[in-house]
Amino acid sequence: DTVSDAAVRRLQSYVRNQNFRPEAVEQVSKAAKSLCVWVLAVDQCCKVSSNINFRAAKLKEAQERVDSTAGALGKKRADIASADHEIAELQEQYELAKANEEQLEKDRQRLLAEQRRIEVMVDSFKTQRSEWEAQRHAVEQALARVVGDALLA
Repeated sequence: DTVSDAAVRRLQSYVRNQNFRPEAVEQVSKAAKSLCVWVLAVDQCCKVSSNINFRAAKLKEAQERVDSTAGALGKKRADIASADHEIAELQEQYELAKANEEQLEKDRQRLLAEQRRIEVMVDSFKTQRSEWEAQRHAVEQALARVVGDALLA
């Protein structure tokens, strides 16, 4: 982690060299072999560290996308819950309106029946009116003659 990128680049000329292998360097010097093993280990460690850093960055990006998506999902769920609540309210209003409509229809039917009964009563009163007017007319004529009939009697 503390090896700079410049140092890693400088090591690459040795690491890529086919003769820079512990077995080959050991023939020249045992101390050089240890240094060769150490340089190859540092190079391998830098590669692993770079790979880990790359994957960590990708993981961080993925986690940010997951968090963003989770936030959007939470908002959508809240929107759905709100819509469900509105639907429930509208359903309740619909049920009340339907019950009110049914009651109004019953009232309308009752009032129509009452209107028919009243119309029958009015028609019968019209018939009775003409009879009553005829009786009143007869009584008025009888009253007009009462004084004369009483004198004659």
